[in-house]
Amino acid sequence: MTDNITFNESLEKGTILGDGAMGTLLYQMAMKNDTKPVEELCLSSPDSVRIAHIEYIRSGATMIQTNTFAANRDKLASFGMADSTSLINKVGIEIAKEARRLTGQEVWIAGSVGPIGRHLEPIGTVSLVSARKFFQEQVDALAEGGADLIILETFSDLREVELAATAATTACLPFIAQMAFGHDGLTSLGHSPGEAAAAMESMGAAVVGCNCSVGAAPMVSTVSQMLSRVSIPISAQPNAGFPTMHQGRTVFGSSPEYMASQAARLVDSGASLIGGCCGTSPTHISAIRDSIPTRARPKKDQLQSRRITISTREPSLSLDNEIPEPSTFSTKLKEHKKVITMEVDPPRGFRASSELSQLEQIRNAGVLDAINIADNPRAQRRMSPLAMATLVQNRLGMETIMHLALRHRNYASLHSDLIGAHALGIQNIFTVMGDKPQSDNYINPYTPSNLTTTGALNLMKSFNGGLDLSGEPLESPTAFLKGASFNPTAEDTDRELRLLESKLEAGADFLLTQPVYNSEAVEKIAQKFGGFPVPVLIGILPLRSARNAEFLQNEVPGISIPPEIMETISSSSNPRRTGMDISRRIVTELNDTVSGVYYMAPFRRYDSIIEFTENLDFA
Repeated sequence: MTDNITFNESLEKGTILGDGAMGTLLYQMAMKNDTKPVEELCLSSPDSVRIAHIEYIRSGATMIQTNTFAANRDKLASFGMADSTSLINKVGIEIAKEARRLTGQEVWIAGSVGPIGRHLEPIGTVSLVSARKFFQEQVDALAEGGADLIILETFSDLREVELAATAATTACLPFIAQMAFGHDGLTSLGHSPGEAAAAMESMGAAVVGCNCSVGAAPMVSTVSQMLSRVSIPISAQPNAGFPTMHQGRTVFGSSPEYMASQAARLVDSGASLIGGCCGTSPTHISAIRDSIPTRARPKKDQLQSRRITISTREPSLSLDNEIPEPSTFSTKLKEHKKVITMEVDPPRGFRASSELSQLEQIRNAGVLDAINIADNPRAQRRMSPLAMATLVQNRLGMETIMHLALRHRNYASLHSDLIGAHALGIQNIFTVMGDKPQSDNYINPYTPSNLTTTGALNLMKSFNGGLDLSGEPLESPTAFLKGASFNPTAEDTDRELRLLESKLEAGADFLLTQPVYNSEAVEKIAQKFGGFPVPVLIGILPLRSARNAEFLQNEVPGISIPPEIMETISSSSNPRRTGMDISRRIVTELNDTVSGVYYMAPFRRYDSIIEFTENLDFA
């Protein structure tokens, strides 16, 4: 910085605006291939890096981060560039300083330091001694280059943060410490935001915060929890929504306008430093700048603390050995009867009493034909769908459709799950690849899958024919009803149709769709087939508010909400009722096209299915 104030003094003056993604921006600008790390561009294409910095500064950023996130010796060694560690970090600082000079703006230059890239022992193979050396070498080079401060970002292990913090302290530089939290509100090692913030403050951080992994909306709660545990400023640098693939390219869905609105919420929740991470661009930063130009950080006593209530009821989980009655769901589909199912998330712990109590009321209402049991949605750790499905069928007598996510299974584990499902009387199986873990820097709790949806469908077809994985006879054939996913509103329609055809060839008996808000798109797909060749259950997720609609549109892959519906929800005096009406209308419009409804309760308000089915014209 060119004036004579400290970084902390700058924070007290008002909100600091950070920059956005460096890696994703540079990949678009300058990367010809991925055989080298993006940090190498500091040497091979310094002009590109400089232009990126300049664009962020001109967009309003008052702090920029160097293109050195993964420029540690261990990571660079995998590219044969270990000996360039110090050089890349020093040049990264020089490029940033030149950008600051050319713009004539007073901006802070933060030397970016990320995790080593491999996990520390005992989980991983990197020793604490080696990790300490890697961080010290990188931080020393950034300090020698003239960094104003160090930013430690996207960490998931507090031990690793401490090693990097020690390096920054040794180099006599202030530092920001940030961790990545998933949609479950925890790091991959189970650290809560409050716990992490308190620990990082004790390490001497000038600012603690969160970045990467999730979009802006989920960070609001994270910031609030951090603020309740520390006395220092909080930072937040979200992704531009959740990444998805489109035509071979990674795309982030959050618009600049949406990010700006959420940035204002983050400031109101207590964040003093706002920026962006993966998928954000200078356009996003410019929009954020315009949303928070005069916003002062609220005083701590002005902010509402958020508490999590934990149930104290005794565990009620048990497994019965009784085999449920044969399924009637497949019979209804074969007889062309309309069906309605609802998705339920298993609990995070041992207790399923809350979910079972809600489902008992719904069962008594008689509005459902089956319950969909999700499998670790959003890659969050929950009770197994096999256990939950067993509880629902045995305790409530309700038929289930058990979801099996393939992202953490191989053929052997799927084989075991299918044997267990058959033994426990679960006949309806829905296979899907499933959500990926939310950051490459997280510990991946899943084994690499060699499964595809078509492979899983073929295996179930083999089971139904009385043969196991190796082609050996089973004790008896199974009678699995095989389900697969389908997104009729996918951006790449041709690809989606190719996938659908392969699933049908592999023996899919029914299809569940993503939430649909455009009935015409479904009709067009059906017309291509001359009518769907197997029963399709249309995904229905009623909108609850304009904010809810914005979140789904910008941060949930696979969901597309037409502008006219966004406008209808935004202008409604009763958006919850309007959302229900829209969902009912879509079902009615598709009455002659689909075989059923696959209901996803908004915010797990399972009892909303009763309201939804009232006066529903679907027969």
